[in-house]
Amino acid sequence: MKKATINKTLDKLYARTDFAKRRQAVYSSKNYSQAGIKKLCRKLGNPQDHFKTVHIAGTKGKGSTASFLADILHQNHINTGLYLSPHIIDERDRFFINNKKISWTVFTKACRTIEKAAKDINLTVFDVFTAMAFWIFKQKNITIAVIETGLGGRLDSTNIIKPVLSIITPVNYDHTDKLGNTLKAIASEKAGIIKKNIPCISPDQARPVNAVIKKTCRRRNSKYIPLQSFRIPETLFLPPFQKQNLQLALTAASRLKLDTGYKLIKKLSLPFGRYTKKKNIIFDGAHNPFAMQNLVHSVKKDKTNRKFFRKNIIFYLYPDKKSIAFLKEIPAAWKKYYYLLGLDYIGNAAETAAYNKINKRFHTQLLTDFHDIKKIFNKKELFIFTGSFSLIGKLYKKVLRLL
Repeated sequence: MKKATINKTLDKLYARTDFAKRRQAVYSSKNYSQAGIKKLCRKLGNPQDHFKTVHIAGTKGKGSTASFLADILHQNHINTGLYLSPHIIDERDRFFINNKKISWTVFTKACRTIEKAAKDINLTVFDVFTAMAFWIFKQKNITIAVIETGLGGRLDSTNIIKPVLSIITPVNYDHTDKLGNTLKAIASEKAGIIKKNIPCISPDQARPVNAVIKKTCRRRNSKYIPLQSFRIPETLFLPPFQKQNLQLALTAASRLKLDTGYKLIKKLSLPFGRYTKKKNIIFDGAHNPFAMQNLVHSVKKDKTNRKFFRKNIIFYLYPDKKSIAFLKEIPAAWKKYYYLLGLDYIGNAAETAAYNKINKRFHTQLLTDFHDIKKIFNKKELFIFTGSFSLIGKLYKKVLRLL
């Protein structure tokens, strides 16, 4: 498909309100209203009701858990859809059919169909993405789709589905300006995906999180299902936190009466951007203190990293993130670099201010473009790119050319 056609489609899409870029927007039922997507889906014949769904919310691991479960479904010969967020390389990263990313032809057709039906409806960019997923999955005769929430759960655009199963992955502090600054408040937003009479799977969590999830399950007559333990092959290297994500997916698969045998598990792989390792390079989307803690632990546990005499961490954090708490999780011996992404909706001034705040507490070198990375790159050292999927998306292909 011609690039001009793709760009025209994307330009029209991004003319709508995009809360991923309007980061100061107040989190309320007015701004994050489901009225628009409900109206749109009615006009489209409620495509989300034409296939079964599994709904996943959480602070950390929901994308990995969703990807693992979709892979298991596919290996069980079930026509499977997967909807993720955010995208990393391009917008198609959000939509998978049987483990394959959709084509630009499918993407543009879906986007045009949604835009045509949505002429007089107030929708956000994420509303459109979500409706596109529903429409595509219906068109492809999907049997079951795994749906990841975008933000929170209660007010999320995806929360209009009627799932056969809900999953809440580990809950911790993130998006506190919107979801609340206590674990109880954050968990309440995530638990908003729990539906009446629909089972919910969740691992053992911090006491306030467990209390909210179990209380919500009791109120909605939803069976609470704890994490089950499955034997994971030693040949399948997974960082410690990813093992829990896989156990969650396997628990869900078991509930759905799917094959979860040893041979099937051996074929699974990590989704892109979640501890993706290429020789001396690691890409991981850790963007909050909890995620960074897990990433550091994984780097230390990975025996193949011991040969590198120095660890370098190149990161970007949105200015509204808890940068000091994030940096505290990084070992002092690791060389730290802040990459200036130059996002137009953030602005160089805000990014530079974020860097200066970090550099006052933690000695961090500033990288302003890819040439700066080329100057410091050394195949005998480990380089970790993290802090934001936006950073990974921008640098991934360029960085791999250094190998």
